[in-house]
Amino acid sequence: MKILKNKKFWALTIGSALIGVSVIASVASCYGSNVQSKLSDKLVEDENNNYYVAYEITNYDKLKDSEKAQLEKISFATSITPVDKTKNSQVFNAKVNDGIIFNKQTKTFYIKLVRKPELGESIIILPSDSILKTHGFVVVNENLKFVKINKKGEVQTTPSKPAVEKKDNLLVKTVVFSKVVDAKSTLSFELSTLELADEAKVEISVELSTKKVDASDTKDVIAPTLAKAVLDKTTKKINVEISNLAQGQKYTVAKLTLNGKEIALSDEQKQVALSVTKEDNKENPTPLPPVPKANK
Repeated sequence: MKILKNKKFWALTIGSALIGVSVIASVASCYGSNVQSKLSDKLVEDENNNYYVAYEITNYDKLKDSEKAQLEKISFATSITPVDKTKNSQVFNAKVNDGIIFNKQTKTFYIKLVRKPELGESIIILPSDSILKTHGFVVVNENLKFVKINKKGEVQTTPSKPAVEKKDNLLVKTVVFSKVVDAKSTLSFELSTLELADEAKVEISVELSTKKVDASDTKDVIAPTLAKAVLDKTTKKINVEISNLAQGQKYTVAKLTLNGKEIALSDEQKQVALSVTKEDNKENPTPLPPVPKANK
């Protein structure tokens, strides 16, 4: 903010614009006053796109009650002088409850301007009472970083963006069963995407669907045994060792779960099957216990 210290310049700037106001008195208005004030280097904007200057009373708590009462009745004339000196200054007469908001917590007057200021323009703030100083400045880029306030003059802080919550994201590229050897096979899921919300928390479960290759087969369906699924983050693969595979049975993936959330599989991936033939199965798998018949 470039403060206009030259009183003669102030007088020339506001003399033709602030009708009915004593320019000489305003320039010397701070004489003998106990009230100390300063302007903020930020201009202010409210919820309705009105623009203000922030005029702070820096020693408000030390003032007498009579001086505080005096401040409550004060009004201001504000002017904006364009960079183009051939154009007239624009004036706004701010009054209590009409262009003036006083925030007692911050000890600050928010004084309304006639419009949004632009770079290089001059602003003059002229109080109606000699208890306060006249302030003026030339608008620079720093002033145009507007502070937002509500109708009570409370500064509205921009809410910080919440941290992006990391989520598990796993996409399966291929599903492959290895060749059966001694009633065992390895089920592998090749991943195209692997993103973990917590690298230390990886709980994977796999469920298989078991059916008979020949529907006329009268043998009992035998459940396979699945070892704990292992995730290789380097190769982006999930491997599961399967044992107790039974001759004449077909296995497909029924469900893949990561940390309690089911991972989507395409119809094609769900149809990838492992069928066990007599040549594949050299061990005798443990049959399931017979299913008890329902009481009639």
